[in-house]
Amino acid sequence: MRPMKTKETIRERKTIGTLLPIIFVLAVVPLVCIIHKYDCGLETNAWFSKAGTVYDFFLYYKSKILLIIGVVLACMAGNYLYSKKETVFRDDRSRYVLICLGCFIAFSLVSVLFSYSPGEAFWGGYEQWEGFVALFTYALIFLFTYAFLHHEGELYVLFGAFAVGALIVGVLGVFQAAGYDYMKSGWMHAILTSLESSVLKMKVALSFEEGMVYSTLYNPNYIGSYVSLALPVMAGLVIWSKKIWLRAVAGLAAAAALVSLYFSQSFTGFIGLAAALVLMAVFCIPSLVKKPKIGFSVLGGVVVIAIVTIAVRPAFVTTAWNRLTQTTAAQGSHMIEEIFTEEGDLVVRTSAGDEVKTGISYKDGFLYDVHNEQNFQNIEKNDLSHTMVLTVRDNDVLHFSQASTAFEGKTYPMLIVSGGGDSWSFLWGKDKLVYQNVFGKLDEIREIPHFGFEGNMSLANGRGYIWSRTFPLLTKHILAGCGADNFVYDYPNNDYVGQRNNGFETQIMTKPHNMYLQIWVQDGFLALLGMLGIFLFYVIDTFRRYFAKGKKGFLPNMGICVFLAIAGFMVVGLANDSTITVTPLYWSLLGIGFTINRMAGEQENG
Repeated sequence: MRPMKTKETIRERKTIGTLLPIIFVLAVVPLVCIIHKYDCGLETNAWFSKAGTVYDFFLYYKSKILLIIGVVLACMAGNYLYSKKETVFRDDRSRYVLICLGCFIAFSLVSVLFSYSPGEAFWGGYEQWEGFVALFTYALIFLFTYAFLHHEGELYVLFGAFAVGALIVGVLGVFQAAGYDYMKSGWMHAILTSLESSVLKMKVALSFEEGMVYSTLYNPNYIGSYVSLALPVMAGLVIWSKKIWLRAVAGLAAAAALVSLYFSQSFTGFIGLAAALVLMAVFCIPSLVKKPKIGFSVLGGVVVIAIVTIAVRPAFVTTAWNRLTQTTAAQGSHMIEEIFTEEGDLVVRTSAGDEVKTGISYKDGFLYDVHNEQNFQNIEKNDLSHTMVLTVRDNDVLHFSQASTAFEGKTYPMLIVSGGGDSWSFLWGKDKLVYQNVFGKLDEIREIPHFGFEGNMSLANGRGYIWSRTFPLLTKHILAGCGADNFVYDYPNNDYVGQRNNGFETQIMTKPHNMYLQIWVQDGFLALLGMLGIFLFYVIDTFRRYFAKGKKGFLPNMGICVFLAIAGFMVVGLANDSTITVTPLYWSLLGIGFTINRMAGEQENG
C-alpha cells in the first residue's frame, strides 16, 4: 500500500518547483560548457585580426540558459505581483534597495542606447556574453531571492543546490590539478559539440598549462571569484546545517574548492578569502574579548595553517608575488615609451623623458626635419641612404632608416624607427605615415591618453597598465556608459606601443580586470552607484543584526557566512571582472543574504 502524501511533502515539492530557476542559477549555469562558433564582427577594426570567426566554450550557452531563466522569473514575478500578495518592498528600507536596483538597470539600459554596438550591448558579445539581458536577469534573480523566499526550508533547498554545484566545479578542478583535464576527454568532446554540428571533428585544445585549474569557469582568475563566494557558505553549512547529507557535500565541496584555488594560482581569490577572514574576526571580536583563551587558540590555529601551507609548497608564495608585481618577460625597460603621428610630425617619447618631434616627407627617399635639434648631442644624416641617427642622451640612440615592403600587391616606402632593441615600421602612403601592426593591417598611430601607475604598469599582473588606459575613459561615462560588452570598442586597443611594452601586443582588451571600472565604463557611474548602494544597505543591515549580538542558530550564523562570501567577492572584484560564469551566483546570494537577515529578524521578534 503506497504511503499517503502529506501536506509537508506536497509543500516541499511545490517549493522545489518554484525554486527551480534559482537552483539552475546556483548549480547548473556555472557548469555549462558547449562550443559555439560565430563571427565576432571585430575583424573590420584595424586593431583586430583579419579572421572574425571565433569559438566560445564557456560563455555563450551560459548566457542563453540565463536568458530562459530570466523569462521564467519575469513570468513568476508578474504572476506574484498580479495576485496582490504581500511583498517585502512595502517597508522603507526595502524601497531604498529597490530604488538602487532600478538605478542600476535603468542606466544600464540607457547605456545600450548610446553604445557602439547596440546589438552586442543588449544581447552580449565577444568574450563576454554579458549584455543588458544578462544584467536584467541578475536583477530578477536578486528580486526573487530577496522578496519571494519566506521559509527556512527554501534556504536549505537553495544551499543544497549550491553545494552540489560547487562540489562538481571543485572536483573538475581537482582533476585538472592532477593533470586530468576533462576538456581533453572523449565524453566532454561529445558534450561540447552537441549543439554545433559544424565543429564535430574539431579538436578541442586550450592554452592553459598542465595542472592549471580553470574548471568550467573560463579563466583561472574566475576560480578566485567563485571560491570567494562558495567557501564561506560551504564552511557555514558544514558547521550549522541540520542535514547530515548537506554537511557532507558542503565539506567535500569546500575541500575541492581550496585545492582548485591553490592550483589556479588566483592570487585575487586568496585576497578575497583573507578579506572574509578579517571580517569574520571583526564579528568575533565581542565574543573573543569575553573568552580570550578561545581567541588566542583560533589565532594560533590560523598561523599554523598558514605555516603548513607555505611549507608544503613554498614556491607558491614566490609565484603569487610574481603574478602580483609583474606580467611577462616583455615587461622591462623600453627606451621608446610612446610613438605617434601629430599634425604631420612623428613624435617619439623615450623612457628618459625626452621627446623627439620630426617632420617626415618623402621624395625619392625620406627627408627629416628635426625640431629643436639643438637639444640633441649630435645628428648623423646619410643623404644617400636617407637614414638618420639621433643621440638623444649618452646611451639613448634613435635610428630612422628606410626600407620598402609589399602590401596588397603594391610596393611602399617604409620608415623603420628603432631604439633600445625595439623597432616600429611605418608605410608611406597618401603623403602620410601609417603604422603596420602585428595583424598586417594599416592604422594611424595616435597619442593614447593615460593616467596613473607611472613606473608601475606591471602592478597586479599587468593590471596597472590596463587601468592607466581605462581611467581616462571614466569622465565621459557619468550618466551613460559605452554599453554592456562594448568595453572592447571604448578601450584604446590601438595603443600599439603600450601593449607591446607591457606584454599585450597580440591581445585584445575586452574588460578592465576590475568589476567597478567595468560597470562604470560600460553602464555609467550612476549605474555603479546603484549597484554599490545595494551592497551598502546589505552591509548596514548585516552589522545591525549580528554584530555583538551573540545570536545562535542556523539563520544568524548562515547570515554572517553569506555576508562573508558577498564581501569577499566584492574585494576580488577590485582585480577581477564581472563574468556570466560567476556573477549570477553573487546576485543570488545577495538576495538570499537579505532574506536571511529579514527571517532572522522575524525569528527574533516572534
